[in-house]
Amino acid sequence: SVKGFSFQPGQWGHLSVPSISPVPHPFTLIPGDGASNVRIFIKVNRSGFTSKLAKACVDGKGPAMKLEGPHGTPCVPAPGMQRTVFVFGGVGITPGLSLAKAASEASQRKVGLYWSLRSLELLHRAAPLLEPHVDIENTCVQLNGAGTQEGGADLPLKAKYDMKDVFAWLEQCGQTYVREGVTSAMVFVCGPPGLADAAKAACKKSAGGIHWHLHVEEFLFLPSMSFGSKRPQTAPTPVTQA
Repeated sequence: SVKGFSFQPGQWGHLSVPSISPVPHPFTLIPGDGASNVRIFIKVNRSGFTSKLAKACVDGKGPAMKLEGPHGTPCVPAPGMQRTVFVFGGVGITPGLSLAKAASEASQRKVGLYWSLRSLELLHRAAPLLEPHVDIENTCVQLNGAGTQEGGADLPLKAKYDMKDVFAWLEQCGQTYVREGVTSAMVFVCGPPGLADAAKAACKKSAGGIHWHLHVEEFLFLPSMSFGSKRPQTAPTPVTQA
């Protein structure tokens, strides 16, 4: 709960936890249940800041924290785009948890979604924020890895175990939109390099016969130290291509 803290869909904040790290870490901001509540979905790595933070929060209290920001100018919804689709990998879904709603409300059309992930827990936590705004017919969710079979037939967002590449999915979406008279659409990508490269290749070839506008969200953690200053810098680097 952060009193008076407000942000736009897609923005991020810097989470400062002095007892764990002198460096503030950037995380995407997700709406909470109330006006002053903010959520952050964090993937815990085996070592480093996220691992230390998880251990410090085991007792349910957690260390003293400070949320700085918000930062960034969201690119979604984009003016002039008749449709918006999202391509995510794993915890890269976090921007979409607020942007999917924003894009859907702006265009009065539900959005397309391609999401490849391994965490069943992440799927169940994210699904309620996505399902009201996602066009199920243009959605491909691939759930891979150990434990996925536990979901059975109750998996949200029609999660599947079969593989479908990004190019084929964008081609399918493009063909559907062309039949509806759409000439241009936006692709928002947040995920590993391989996923982004596949989306770029599909957009370059106008998959499905439509003109795709591509935005790749890349978060690069770049601490830099200069003489006379101990303040590190962190910078997410968004890349937009037409």
